Amino acid sequence: MNKKQKQLIINWSVLLILFIFALINYQWVSVNWEWLRWPLLLLIFIVYILSGKETTGWGAPGVKLGSFIENYPLLKIWVAICTFSILLFLGISVANGVDLIEYSGTIMLIGLGSLILPLFIVSEIHRYKRLGNESNK
Repeated sequence: MNKKQKQLIINWSVLLILFIFALINYQWVSVNWEWLRWPLLLLIFIVYILSGKETTGWGAPGVKLGSFIENYPLLKIWVAICTFSILLFLGISVANGVDLIEYSGTIMLIGLGSLILPLFIVSEIHRYKRLGNESNK
């Protein structure tokens, strides 16, 4: 494991720990969200600037989402099934008069999370392998 791969692992470990901390302290975060959101937005912006070009793209700098999905047929099928399922759920919910506003956060987390998370995991595995291959040259 080279230095860039270790840095990637450290970055994801820190983000995972912060996410778990936020889940454990959900009540405190939701009560203090009015003032907490602005420092978090600034922190995200600073991390994005400091991380440089390496964090752009899907698995490699400059790779667009469409071309990334084209390279992985199983991901293409996953995106199609998830998108169809989300649209079907929304259509049935609207037709039956379900109050989607009340559950909008949960719906977005489950719907978009299930759609994007596998793509994100595959791209990060690809990034990890690419960083390892770059050090072998």
